Amino acid sequence: MKLICPNCDTQLLFNRMNIDANEATCSHCGQRTSISDLLVDEPPSGQAVIVPDSFDINQPPSGVSYQRDGMGWRITATTRHGTGYFLMVFAVVTLIFACGVIYGPQLAAGKFDLKESLFGISFIVISLVIMAVGLLLIFGRTVVETDEREPDVGRLFVGLGPFGWARQVQWSEVTRIEETDSGGTVNDQPIMQITLYRSEGDVHFGALLKDPRRRYVLYALQQLVLPQEASR
Repeated sequence: MKLICPNCDTQLLFNRMNIDANEATCSHCGQRTSISDLLVDEPPSGQAVIVPDSFDINQPPSGVSYQRDGMGWRITATTRHGTGYFLMVFAVVTLIFACGVIYGPQLAAGKFDLKESLFGISFIVISLVIMAVGLLLIFGRTVVETDEREPDVGRLFVGLGPFGWARQVQWSEVTRIEETDSGGTVNDQPIMQITLYRSEGDVHFGALLKDPRRRYVLYALQQLVLPQEASR
């Protein structure tokens, strides 16, 4: 985390910080500031979003749908990704290995080995978890919606069929919507997500979406949720 001098906006150097005294001295202007105050005031890192003039909410990319019903609306984006098929194959191979190599000989010999059986259970659990992630990446969906009767009440859902993670959000509590780093990486590239900033706690979602789908949801929410002047 970078700490910035509130007087001249210069980055504060670590060798000019006195942790015991809770004080940082700016190398440029000499201003002394409380480190704890800077940590409290430091805003979450994210990329400021400017909706392109070419963006048309009524023309979603492949895998995304947008529906409007009076004051209500619904955005549905599939989490479909080629990685899901790889995970499914890997999970099936691991499951076959656990059942065939570990439990097969025990069944053939009619003997039960507790240590090997417990080891096999760990393989089965891992396989089922990987299989669930694989199914989510093949058939899963991300839904953002609001009801016509209560346009300020939003609902987020990420999952497969009726199973998944759901969250209710008051749109009037959202102050900013940005694309942020989720903390994960793929091929040394950061996995990005959508963050809804609220005083009651930020909400993160969209890390499973491909870039074009996530960007569409990001831009659409900028137009649907935030005042027009705040989204520019």
